[in-house]
Amino acid sequence: MLDQINILGAIYTIKYVDYISKEELKIGEVDYINQEIKIMNNLSNDIKNVTLWHEIIHAILNQLGFEDSENEHLVQSLATGIHQVISDNSI
Repeated sequence: MLDQINILGAIYTIKYVDYISKEELKIGEVDYINQEIKIMNNLSNDIKNVTLWHEIIHAILNQLGFEDSENEHLVQSLATGIHQVISDNSI
């Protein structure tokens, strides 16, 4: 699994953690200020990959200034679609 990724020129560190938030049930999170993505460690590889795409899409939309960067339905739909296309087409 990746430990860092370049998103539009910003290097984000990817951390696989045992928990993210006690207040919310989260399996992933992006911190724009510290350029860090956290993914729950106890997920299957497919779910980790979809979650990573989810957080990458949040970061892209945020960096491009889109107001709907927190639209969870849009972000999750794109993450699932991208993961499926890459997985099924050996990209």
